[in-house]
Amino acid sequence: MANETLSKAKAAKNDEFYTQYHDIEREMEAYLVSKRLRTTMK
Repeated sequence: MANETLSKAKAAKNDEFYTQYHDIEREMEAYLVSKRLRTTMK
């Protein structure tokens, strides 16, 4: 009985998401800027 309940809960779960390209692009730009700053500060 408990296993059946857990299986139903797992099947109903819909929390999968994908990182959008825009978010990745923004993070990469921030990374590159910080890397440039660290390089010029040396």
